[in-house]
Amino acid sequence: FGTTGNLLLKIRKTTDKAHPFSIQPIQLKQGAIKINTIFKLCPIDDETLLIGSSTGVYEYNLRTGNVKRFEGETPAASQFNKSDVRSLMFDEDHILWAGTNGGGIFRYDVRNKKVQTFTSDYGLIDNSIYAIVRDAHKKIWISTNKGLCKLDPKTRLFQTFSFKDGISFEQFNTGAATILHDGRIVFGGTGGYVIFHPDSIVNPPQAR
Repeated sequence: FGTTGNLLLKIRKTTDKAHPFSIQPIQLKQGAIKINTIFKLCPIDDETLLIGSSTGVYEYNLRTGNVKRFEGETPAASQFNKSDVRSLMFDEDHILWAGTNGGGIFRYDVRNKKVQTFTSDYGLIDNSIYAIVRDAHKKIWISTNKGLCKLDPKTRLFQTFSFKDGISFEQFNTGAATILHDGRIVFGGTGGYVIFHPDSIVNPPQAR
């Protein structure tokens, strides 16, 4: 779990019925690195955990305990490493999707070190991104401060959803999202939660 003050919490299940869980605090201080508020944890392999925070993206080695700025020597990565990162998603094509508070979404290709930014000028409904999830068809769903968005990663086109589409509220909350076992997606916000199955959304994406 991510917390404030450079701290992770590692929770393990135990065989002790009186204390079924153990909690291990992990300090992330290393050199000049200072992670204030952690919003998202994103594993990318068996040893590496990416940390989305109020001061950018960091890389934590689960084996050694070392922490460093993610792609810290790559100029393109500095664009989102200067941002308040609220959500992360890493896909099998080695693409990191970083949702920020006010700066939109960054699509970073780890292989070629290229970055693309998606903002409201490109089709996003809002630039404050609270959660990013991907459905079974590899479409990306995004919660924001002004509704929901669906992004087709291949065409880079968006479809937006707000009050006009029947959503009873538009402001969502950081990290409040999950995919259920039957494929339905749940987003939580200030007015409760929105739950739907992606296959029920049939309208074409908006061309921008």
